[in-house]
Amino acid sequence: MSDPIRCYTRQNLAPFDLLEHPIWVFDIEKKAMWWANPAAIEMWNADSLESLLNRSFADGMSEATERRLAEYLCLFQKGKKVTDQWTFYPSGRGPTTVYVTYSGIRIEGGRLAMLSEGVLPTVKEDIDQSSLRDVEMLRHLPVAACQFNRNGDIMHQNPEALHLFSGDNQSKDPSNDSTPCEFLRRFVDRKLGVHVLKEVQKGNDYRLETQQYTNSGRKWFAIEVRRSKDPIIAEDVILYSARDISEVIQAKKEAEKLNIEKSEFMAVMAHEIRTPLHQVVGFIELLGQTTLTREQSGFVTLLQNSAMSLMSVINDLLDYTKLEAGKMNLEMIPFDTKGVVEGSLAVIEPKTEEKGISIESEISDMIPEKVVGDPNRLRQILLNLLQNASKFTHSGSITLSVRRLEDDDNGRVVLRFVVEDTGIGISCEHQKQIFQKYQQACTSVARQFGGTGLGLAICKILTELMGGSIGVDSELGKGSEFWLEIPFDLPPERSNTLPNRMEKEVISSSHWRILVAEDNKVNQKMAVAMLNRMGHEAVVVENGQQALDELQNTDAKYDLVLMDVQMPVMDGNEATKRIRAQGLSNKILPIVGLTADYQSADEDYYRDIGMNDCIGKPVRMKNLNAVMHRAIADRSLGSLHSFHRTSNRSLNAEEAKIPEAA
Repeated sequence: MSDPIRCYTRQNLAPFDLLEHPIWVFDIEKKAMWWANPAAIEMWNADSLESLLNRSFADGMSEATERRLAEYLCLFQKGKKVTDQWTFYPSGRGPTTVYVTYSGIRIEGGRLAMLSEGVLPTVKEDIDQSSLRDVEMLRHLPVAACQFNRNGDIMHQNPEALHLFSGDNQSKDPSNDSTPCEFLRRFVDRKLGVHVLKEVQKGNDYRLETQQYTNSGRKWFAIEVRRSKDPIIAEDVILYSARDISEVIQAKKEAEKLNIEKSEFMAVMAHEIRTPLHQVVGFIELLGQTTLTREQSGFVTLLQNSAMSLMSVINDLLDYTKLEAGKMNLEMIPFDTKGVVEGSLAVIEPKTEEKGISIESEISDMIPEKVVGDPNRLRQILLNLLQNASKFTHSGSITLSVRRLEDDDNGRVVLRFVVEDTGIGISCEHQKQIFQKYQQACTSVARQFGGTGLGLAICKILTELMGGSIGVDSELGKGSEFWLEIPFDLPPERSNTLPNRMEKEVISSSHWRILVAEDNKVNQKMAVAMLNRMGHEAVVVENGQQALDELQNTDAKYDLVLMDVQMPVMDGNEATKRIRAQGLSNKILPIVGLTADYQSADEDYYRDIGMNDCIGKPVRMKNLNAVMHRAIADRSLGSLHSFHRTSNRSLNAEEAKIPEAA
């Protein structure tokens, strides 16, 4: 039978009264002094033992000190002692630094308390005040700090590290019991831990964000590790600090999840909004080509302008969402810089003529004929700046100039584009905010001129995405000068060949047979009407599977397929893949995609699955015609394929019946 655990009374500790160095017992559970010898009473600056026992130690005790004492208690339960340096703050006296040996002792009631044996420095100079501050700072910082020997075995750690990584409840990887060192045992990713340890042993500092095993499970930490010299044993050691970033990582994951959900929502909304807008724009365009009175023609023009304004607002919102989510992919293709500039000017020329504003271009002769980049995004930026200039200029002129700057460090051509106007100008105060989202020069401008306030924010993001910069110089009442500088690569030198005779014949063709895969009845009727208006014949199917069946089972010739992307039964992407898998290449049968799904409108993706091109809705007849001509031109006349079809009947605009509710 084992002896019962001895519990000490204050009377049992009376012999310690004869000692000259301070000894005291602290009740960690109650945060109160339980006993002290005369030397300790003097150190604590108390009048008597009774006054010391009545003193409150809970008030002002920091969280780090509480955790430190709790760690001591855990060690006492294992029968271990602790030697440490403490700085105490006795009532009515300045700080007192003591070297203390702590051990566990059972007191009345069986509670485990802390027996403390202190040694005061013999002279004040024994204490390095600067080092003392360093020690206290490390003890109370909410950052785990540890010192390992060169092999990764723990030598010393601050209270925060003890709180996080030590104790009976430490979470461990059960497969890692044979781990040779504490340093590696903390790493959830063992290979990463081995790599970090080797790098630090070579003398390389290392910073990373990684998961570590702790008392309460896996957590994310921002870790810094470096090699140093121990000031006592003069050997290489590893210094390690770990800042808990679990909440930051979790918040980041939640933000990314919300961003994905927002992007998915915007993709759905894009489809739902663009589909009816596609129909509105298309039928307005068709209506404008019928016989109308002058008044009716004016109404159609107003409808077109309103529809395009609505489309511009929707495009801005969806563009910004896509850019914000980091899903905007840039093209890297050779293009004619002057062509983009002149094309952009041509778009706004009717508006400036209407307002009586002159528009000019100044293109330096030093501009390369072609550069490599994204012409569509450059055009988008220039159009936005030109449209703003037109909107805010009532008289005078607008000038778009382009000149070449010095090549950058990577040898890329740097072009500077400047849009200068004689409009209302922008104050210095408002110039700082106009490139932020939803911002305009002032509320009165927003009320008078309208707009989402997203255009310049989109321009800024696109410019920076292309590796450039954008800015403005303006004076209120005297006009504005918006500039952007963008680096471009030069295309590899190769001979330019004109289209051959067969390609010219294809382009000049005025009658093509086109298979239209579209599930929406209104869109079907509009597509047929547009194609008939262009002089082509259209056959309509309602999904990708029907398109496959039509191509496999009929004997008519099809020059091109217009393939809607989102359809039931089989979507346009899958249908395109299967058509190409049957050996019908894009040179044999061109396929042009139609999509209202803004987030998926990635030209590279659609080309990779086998489409010749893809058009985003709303579709304009001019754009559709140009894309179809380009797709047909890529095909050799001798490769036209003969296909079978189940019915020789093709639809015209009058035969495409749709329900009245549509």
